[in-house]
Amino acid sequence: MKDIIRVIKTSCRREISLMNEYQISHLLLSISIKREEMVFFAETKGLNEHLTLKASQELDELIISYQKKLLSLNKSFSMK
Repeated sequence: MKDIIRVIKTSCRREISLMNEYQISHLLLSISIKREEMVFFAETKGLNEHLTLKASQELDELIISYQKKLLSLNKSFSMK
C-alpha cells in the first residue's frame, strides 16, 4: 500500500510540475506578445495614446502574475 501511495504522490508531483512549466511558458509568451504590442502602439500612436497605456498596464499585470508564480514555486520547493 505504501508503494502505491508513493507512486501516486510522484505522479501528482510530475503532473503539477508540468502544469507549472506550461503556465510559466504561457506567461512568458504572453509577456513577449504584449510587449511587442505596446511598442507598436507607442511607435505608431504615441506614448500617451490610450492603447499604449492600456497595453502597458496589461503588460504590468502579466509580469506581476509571472513573478507571483515564480515566488509561489520557490516557496513550495523550499518547503519540500
